[in-house]
Amino acid sequence: QIAISGRGTAPLVVGNALREAPAAAGVLCSAGARGCVRSNEIVGAGKAGVRVCEGSSTAVEYNGVRGGGECGISLSSGATSRVAANDVSRNRKAGVLVWGGETRPLLCRNTVHDGEQAGIYLYAAARGVLLRNEVYANAGAGVLITEGAHPLLLENMLRDGGDAGVLVHEEGRGCLVGNNVHSNATYGVAALNGGCPAASRNWLHGRRQGGLLVDDAGGGEYFRNEVEGNAKSGVTLRGACRPTLRANRIHHGADSGVHALLGGGGMLEGNAIYANAQAGVAVESGAAPTLRRNVIYDGLQSGVLYFDGGMGTMEGNEVYNNMDAGVQIVESSDPTLLRNTLREQRREEVKEGHSKPSAVEVACVWVHSSGRGTLTDNDIRDSFHHGVVVGQDAAPLLQANRVHNNRRTGVFVQDGGAPTLLENDIFRNTVGVEAVDDAAPVVRGNTLHRHKLGGVWVHKGGGGTYEGNEMRENGKAAVRVWDHGNPVLKGNLIWGGRTVGLLVYEFGKGHYVDNEIHSHRSWNIEVKRNAFPLIERNKIHSSAYGGVYCHGGGGTHLESEEVRFTLKDNEIYANTGIGVSIGDDGSPLVEGNHIHTGHTAAVYVAGASARGVVAN
Repeated sequence: QIAISGRGTAPLVVGNALREAPAAAGVLCSAGARGCVRSNEIVGAGKAGVRVCEGSSTAVEYNGVRGGGECGISLSSGATSRVAANDVSRNRKAGVLVWGGETRPLLCRNTVHDGEQAGIYLYAAARGVLLRNEVYANAGAGVLITEGAHPLLLENMLRDGGDAGVLVHEEGRGCLVGNNVHSNATYGVAALNGGCPAASRNWLHGRRQGGLLVDDAGGGEYFRNEVEGNAKSGVTLRGACRPTLRANRIHHGADSGVHALLGGGGMLEGNAIYANAQAGVAVESGAAPTLRRNVIYDGLQSGVLYFDGGMGTMEGNEVYNNMDAGVQIVESSDPTLLRNTLREQRREEVKEGHSKPSAVEVACVWVHSSGRGTLTDNDIRDSFHHGVVVGQDAAPLLQANRVHNNRRTGVFVQDGGAPTLLENDIFRNTVGVEAVDDAAPVVRGNTLHRHKLGGVWVHKGGGGTYEGNEMRENGKAAVRVWDHGNPVLKGNLIWGGRTVGLLVYEFGKGHYVDNEIHSHRSWNIEVKRNAFPLIERNKIHSSAYGGVYCHGGGGTHLESEEVRFTLKDNEIYANTGIGVSIGDDGSPLVEGNHIHTGHTAAVYVAGASARGVVAN
């Protein structure tokens, strides 16, 4: 209806009502035209309400552009217009369309809404600046960036759309800074199919959307964004994506803080992830993100959850005060945890009959249901429950960790769990390592010391192999075995405890070979109440009471067959009291031992029904 063409052409088009141009634009600016299109009502154009192209720089301001058969405003082929304070609505395609490598308009303070597709669509290497626009209630994305387009989005309001607030795909790029993106139907920002934006200091929030989606080989860099209060996951990573997220705050979501799945990856570094309703970070189905130096806390479930084959690396993170385990690994997941601090996982509940809340027991690390994982050089401490719990056929590797100051056991193994513990420093827990219910840990080369009760407990049918460990300065028995516990202890150094070194009782058994057990304040070894261990080739010396004490049914009848406690081929020497004492109802087999140096008696037998075979 109005065409402006040619360099030097610079009219003022103001205050017109342009209606129903069925086959063309309401206003066409081409061939380097300038001028200004201001305060017009442009309704029902067959294609664009306003089209600026061919290097034109016509300003487009304060217009109402609506009901177009295609887009509201089209900017292409080198247009550099200032497009400001327009109301663009109810167009059949994009509200504003920007395309072409030399096209670099400034769009500022426009209102773009109620369109049938995207609010603003940039493609084909278009650039430009979008400043303080309000884009809302469009059926598609608020801003759509594809095919190498690379705009700057600064301080826009992008809300209530039928798709993402910003959708970047098909090699689209863009810089997003300081935008308020909320309440869209899918995600605040989505990067798909090679989309690779840079986003910083944006606010991604709202009652319907997820915060950020990176999928299908998408990428990008996301720095210091506020991702909060989303209905879906704050960040979703899937489909071979590799984004980088640094120094973001991801919090108070109704789902997970970060959810990685279906091969998703990327780097999350230095983020604060807290107070989400599900896991702070959830990793599943072959996803393998790297989590580095994040702080993950105050979640209503686990801090980090690996499930259904989740993988990846956690390095240098701090995870604390979550209502479920700090890190939970299940279902064949196999992550690597390196140099993390995992501490003080807890929640409080008001129990029936009480007025005040009390702490509920939550472990720092929980590996179960066939979970795996490698945990190296982590600091696992100050739990109100166990430090590490391993169960249900899980088999993680724990190496060179510090596990300490947990209210109950440092590493608790149950239900067929079979972890490998190598070279860990486990100290100042109630118990160092505990194995129950068919557990079969391999515990090798660790230091277990200064526990309130003991270094190792094996009971309720637990077992395992304990080899080459140092167990020292524990408050009660360094090793306690009962209730059908059946461990193998080989080549351990067990010394300096406040009571006994090894206590086996109440149908405890096990094989104890080539250990050095010495310098305990009570007996080095005590066997009582129907226990029948095999103790052979150990060095047992320098205790305050004596070497070995068998009493109270130590070695007894089991299913009508006498099963003996066997003490065989040991060197027992330099204990303050007796070498081997057999007391009430004791019935050991004591043979082939070398008992010498400084005892008040090598073998002492006294008490009702004290018996046994002694051949040394």
